[in-house]
Amino acid sequence: GLAGNQVTALWEDPEGSMWFATYGRGLSRYDGQTWTTFTTADGLANEMILALAGDREGGLWLGAVGGGLSRYDPHTPTSFTTADGLAHNMVMSLLEDRHGRLWFATWGGVSRYDGERWVSFTAKDGLLNDNIWAIMEDRQGHIWVGCQPLGVSRYDGEGWTCFTAADGQGGVLVKELLLDREGHLWVSSEDNRVSRYDGERWRHFTAEDGLAEDDVYGMWQDRQGRLWLGSPRAIRVYDGVQFRTPGVASIHHQGRPGS
Repeated sequence: GLAGNQVTALWEDPEGSMWFATYGRGLSRYDGQTWTTFTTADGLANEMILALAGDREGGLWLGAVGGGLSRYDPHTPTSFTTADGLAHNMVMSLLEDRHGRLWFATWGGVSRYDGERWVSFTAKDGLLNDNIWAIMEDRQGHIWVGCQPLGVSRYDGEGWTCFTAADGQGGVLVKELLLDREGHLWVSSEDNRVSRYDGERWRHFTAEDGLAEDDVYGMWQDRQGRLWLGSPRAIRVYDGVQFRTPGVASIHHQGRPGS
């Protein structure tokens, strides 16, 4: 039922349904029983989606290849580009922080939008570089971004602190970041590696742990604590022991994602 295997981003909505952005096939939603696909025929501006996230008002934000941003809402569709203040039209990842501000990782730096004003950060402001693939917020309200290449940078509200392989971070071509419910930082890299940082040390996962030998583009932890990974060829779920490929039967057995 998934629209396409090239999954680039994942998101769980307030009702517990899992959303999967694909590269060239639009959006897919899985509610635990049924798959639903959304394409340009349903109002999407572009089916080559790289970034996906929801806001507190129920809107669904999408970043498409070279197309800037769009907020998917059948009633009030909205779009933004560099002409509006976005750092770059290639949006790789996005999030809404605890203050309701939207942050966008782009191929030209990091942009923040508070509903009225745009602010952008680049290497001149302390980032490792301007090629930003991933972004997330930790429990302290710090904003973390994954730079390609080099590593990760963290914004504490005043300035940026950078971490690279020299600090034990692992892969240098960072593509995705996620903070799990235990407060651990998960990092996926282009070298087919997923790393987890518990605040003291890094653990690196590979194919021996059940990972597909493929790049990970999307990560999400559902309400049951399972970690979902999306790659161009497969979806993997980490149950705390091993990464596995979820079949329809196994998903039904475990309950719907987010339940």
